[in-house]
Amino acid sequence: MIMDEFSDLNITFTSCDKIAHICKPFFDATGLTYFNFVRIYKNNKRISLSNNKAWMKFVFSTREKYKLFDELLLYKHRNYVIWDLVPEIYNDELMLCANKQFNIAHGVTFIARQEGFIEFFYFGTLRENYNMNHYYVNNKDIFKAFILFFKDKAHEIIIEAESELIPSTSNGSIYNKTLEGDQLLADIDDINRRKLFFDMCHINRFYLGGSFKHIYLSLREAECITFLLDGFSPKEIALRMHISDRTVEKHIDSVKRKTKCSFRNELLNKLKDSEFHMIYEAIHARHKLY
Repeated sequence: MIMDEFSDLNITFTSCDKIAHICKPFFDATGLTYFNFVRIYKNNKRISLSNNKAWMKFVFSTREKYKLFDELLLYKHRNYVIWDLVPEIYNDELMLCANKQFNIAHGVTFIARQEGFIEFFYFGTLRENYNMNHYYVNNKDIFKAFILFFKDKAHEIIIEAESELIPSTSNGSIYNKTLEGDQLLADIDDINRRKLFFDMCHINRFYLGGSFKHIYLSLREAECITFLLDGFSPKEIALRMHISDRTVEKHIDSVKRKTKCSFRNELLNKLKDSEFHMIYEAIHARHKLY
């Protein structure tokens, strides 16, 4: 169903408190205050979920005046964008309202292109917290880990939102080539905040992407596949994870069943096309700290 009217009953608004609850441990660990998840489908309809109901109300109540800026065109050659580095973003009328009226500023957007849709993950903080830009550059893996955490905890909300798609103002194509993200030179790495994130945000289900968007791996399964991609044998993985060879093989076989793969090489090739790189980076980031 396509929701043409943005009533108070739309999932965009009724889910805000739940999204805020999901975000709280991440916000506590990082100092962020704003999150918005947007998924734009091939038909240019979208899902939009945020922790900030007042901002969502403002965006959709004033959509005729400000429009929704065109993510598909603005972000078409980027994998992530720091707002303060892109004039088209920080000078946008709607973003100026976000800054001045709702104290949403100094943000970053991560973009994930998948089969049939593109996802945008917006993170923001307070105006006075301008040093957050340095944190974005040096801790991209933390944000990718939170994206996995969010898709685990909000999975049922996302499914419900798919039945209440809302119109998009975008005229862009979702099939733009993925290029490297913007870069900013900095050298700040807050180990304590990184560890705090992993201590507070426990990911129980690592959801895959694209055509596997409803399939998830357990932490142990994700770890086994990550180390398998690194070229380790099941025996070497067992030693690394302090479990038995047979347990490693069981985890690998479980992932093969979930993805309907008969052979290990087939499995690894399929996972490379299902946004597994985000899970891969999150697993490695976690193991560096423990």
